Amino acid sequence: MRVVIPTLGNEGIESKISERSGQAPYYTVIDLDERNEALKVEAIANSEEHLEGRRHAADQIVSLNPQVVIARSMGPRAIARFEDTGVTVLRSDAKTIGEALSLYREGRLSGLVGDRHQHRYG
Repeated sequence: MRVVIPTLGNEGIESKISERSGQAPYYTVIDLDERNEALKVEAIANSEEHLEGRRHAADQIVSLNPQVVIARSMGPRAIARFEDTGVTVLRSDAKTIGEALSLYREGRLSGLVGDRHQHRYG
């Protein structure tokens, strides 16, 4: 399972989650084992091409091949892009990747649809 989380830094599992998904400095890719434990954590710099109209942040994240994106918030166009490609989008108020993954393992994250929450995953 591959999870992508927009983050403020490149501190591995301790990286802080960005408030603004599209403008996060990094997209941290976490490969999980069958118990949803992190096998590999890699921060990819946000190319920022979307700011100049050439590419949207969601496209960059989709190119990382996640099954799940965990974010604090996200715009409706990005959510639609992920839904169109079969990527599950979950909302978390966790401060760090480690906290978000714990909530994910416990099934305590809600699906993010616009400004509403629905379904439980994990």
